[in-house]
Amino acid sequence: MPTVSTFRNIPLSTTYNQDYERSLLSLDWVLDSGIPCQRSVASGVLAIPCMDSAVFSTHIDISVASSLPFSLVLGRDWLQFCRDSVQDACFILSSGPVDLRRPSLSTGTTL
Repeated sequence: MPTVSTFRNIPLSTTYNQDYERSLLSLDWVLDSGIPCQRSVASGVLAIPCMDSAVFSTHIDISVASSLPFSLVLGRDWLQFCRDSVQDACFILSSGPVDLRRPSLSTGTTL
């Protein structure tokens, strides 16, 4: 099971921040990895491991920004995309899990 997220097959640290409307890629990570960017946007396949040993992969365009706490800060745009397309997954990020699984009827827990 992969335990680290990758962008363009290069490992990177990840977090989710609900305060970010759009996902952002760290300028430092871009410079260190040497991936190409055009107009401060990087394009490629983002792969994020999930709790059930699966990997969620999607092609994404990510804006590049400086002074980020992680290599990739996933924003509300990513969360909405996942809710629309995956709906029932628990993503393993460097900062901890982001759980989109539906609550069990037996527990009565809501998200």
